[in-house]
Amino acid sequence: MINPSASTVDESAARCVRPNLFDAYADSHLILPIVLANLASPRLWTLAEKLKARVANFPDDGDPHGVSPFIRAAAKQIDRDFEHLRPEDVAELIGIFDLSTERARLGTDIVDTAVHSIIESCRYRMERGTLKADALLKIIEAGQFPAYCYTNIDVIRAHRRLLHKRAHPPAGLTSCVDEAAMFAALTMTMPENTIFDCVMLSSPTHSTAFGRDGIGRPFWFFGKNLIFSKADWDARVAESYAGDTQQAFDDLLPQTDRILSIEGVFDFRSGASEITPDNISSMINGLRHFFGTLPRQIQNAIDKTIHYAPPSGFAAIFRRFLPTDNHKAFADFLHQHETIDDSETDLVAAAFRTLRGCAPRVFLKAARQALLRHFDLSSIDAALAQIRALPLNQSIFDDPTRITMPDETLLFGGGSPHDKALLLHIALERITGDTVVTLITADDAFVQMGHKTWSATTGVECSAPADATILVRLAD
Repeated sequence: MINPSASTVDESAARCVRPNLFDAYADSHLILPIVLANLASPRLWTLAEKLKARVANFPDDGDPHGVSPFIRAAAKQIDRDFEHLRPEDVAELIGIFDLSTERARLGTDIVDTAVHSIIESCRYRMERGTLKADALLKIIEAGQFPAYCYTNIDVIRAHRRLLHKRAHPPAGLTSCVDEAAMFAALTMTMPENTIFDCVMLSSPTHSTAFGRDGIGRPFWFFGKNLIFSKADWDARVAESYAGDTQQAFDDLLPQTDRILSIEGVFDFRSGASEITPDNISSMINGLRHFFGTLPRQIQNAIDKTIHYAPPSGFAAIFRRFLPTDNHKAFADFLHQHETIDDSETDLVAAAFRTLRGCAPRVFLKAARQALLRHFDLSSIDAALAQIRALPLNQSIFDDPTRITMPDETLLFGGGSPHDKALLLHIALERITGDTVVTLITADDAFVQMGHKTWSATTGVECSAPADATILVRLAD
C-alpha cells in the first residue's frame, strides 16, 4: 500500500475538522472520523449512561419484527436532548455559504449535483404536501446555501449557547448527519451482541442510520424523532400508503444515492464500492427484509455493475472498538497516536479537535474556511478590539489541547487563548494578506506578524514568548 503524502493527509485532516454538506458529499468518508471523535468524548459517554438508564422504558417482548430496547433508547435520548435545525435556522444562526465559492473549492460537478438533488427532493416533497415551506429553495435561488457543518458532540453541545435566551435550551443543535453520527457512536457503547451492523443510508438532503440488532432484527433511525422497527414500518406502509412501499420510501428519502459503512462508501451513481461484496450482499438482504421489497433507488444501484475498491482503513479502528464499554481505552488509543504514523487516526484527531497527534497546520488550513460574520475586518485595531470584547475566556472543551474554529469562537462568545489566537491569526491574514504565525504556550497564545506580537489573552501588543516556552506553532 502506498502511504499518502503529508500534504495529502493534511488536506484530508483539515476537511475532517468540520466538513460541510458539500465536503461530505464529495467525500463521505469524512463522517467516519466524526463518529470516532464522538466515541472519544466524555459527553458521548454521559449520553450513553442516560441511555442505559432509559432502556427499562423499552422492554423487549421478543417480537421478531421489534428491535432491541437499546436502539429505542438511543433514538429517544437523541430526540430528547437535541434540537434539529431547519435550513432557515442554520442560515440565521450559523450563516450561509456562497455557492460559487463552493464550486471553485470542490468542483462545479460535485456542488451542482448535490444542489440539483436537494432542489428535486424539495420540489417533490412540496408536491406531496410533506414540505410546507420553500425557504431552502429561496436561499438557493440567491446563489447561497445554509452553512451546514458536521462536527463532534462537544461542539454540537456548545451551540446551545446561541439559545441562551431560552429558559430551557436543548443540550445541543444538530443536523441529520450529526444525529446519525451520534447514533452510530452510541451503538458502539452498547453491550456486546446488541448490534449486528449499522450503516448510513443517505442522500444530499438527508442522512439516516440503518442496521440490525444482535438477533438480526432490522431498524431504520430516520432522524431525531423518528425510528422504525420492521413492525413500525409495515404498519406505516399499510395504514398510510395502502401497501405501497415505494411511495412510503420516496416520501422520506427520494434521492437516496449512497451507503456509508465502516468499510467505506457504496456510491449508487458511480457504482464504486469500498464495501466488500459479502457485506453488500448481507446489507441488501437486511434492507430487503426490512422494506419487504427493495426500494427502486437501491435496486437500480445493485442492478448495475459494481466496481469494488479496497475497504477504508477506518474499518480496523471500528472493529477494534466494537463494542467498547471503556471510554478510557479509546481515549488512550487516540492519545497514543502522537507516536504512531497512521493517517486514519490523524483524521480522528482532527475531528476531535486535539492538537495532540495531529499536525497543528491542519487546524490552520481548516480555519481559513471560517465565516467571520459580523466581524469588522477594516483594520487590525478593529479586530483586536472585538477579540478583547469577547465575554468568555474558557474553552468549550474540558481539555486544554483542543481547539475551536474562528467562527465558532465568535458564535460562542469567546474561548481559550489558543481559540482566540486562531481567530486573530485568520483575521490578520484577511486584513493584511501578510504571513502570520501563532505560538501557543502553557499559559497564553501569541500571534506574530512581521516584527509585532500580540497576546491572545490581553489582545494587546507584547514581547514574543521565549522559544523554550512554545508548545505548539501554527504556521504554513
